Amino acid sequence: MQKKCLEQSKAGKQEQSNLENMKNQMESILRDKEKSLEELETKLDDEDYMDSITDEAAAELKRKKKKLKQEGFDLQNQYMQTLQQTNYKSIQKITEIINKASEQVAKELMGTSQAIDVILNDEACTYFNPKLDISDKVVAKMNALFDAEAKEMGSPKGL
Repeated sequence: MQKKCLEQSKAGKQEQSNLENMKNQMESILRDKEKSLEELETKLDDEDYMDSITDEAAAELKRKKKKLKQEGFDLQNQYMQTLQQTNYKSIQKITEIINKASEQVAKELMGTSQAIDVILNDEACTYFNPKLDISDKVVAKMNALFDAEAKEMGSPKGL
């Protein structure tokens, strides 16, 4: 249920989009750093160019190359940590919304022929009868909560 709610709800799609945008920005920064490093390595590999500059300038290029490599490595580590933290926070946020929507669906069905005593995640059980799956109702409730929050904030967040 959680995967379906993440993939099909507006909140889940927004979180996935935010994560993808962050990933693209970070990859762009890494590509720029890589390009600078490649340009510097091209100069260092060009014997004619290296013969035409002073020893101090050559040493400076080598220091710059080492510094760029370290910056790239540091950025990549920072990128991975940030991506993991953001992904964790997104999952936590979506899980909270799923829990809230599930509770509301269960309360709405209370006293009807479709009353629900318990709602489980897919990961929490090894098998369940597909007619017990209320994921679509939970996604609909999540979307209603999302729309209500967007309306309350006064900005169209809907996807």
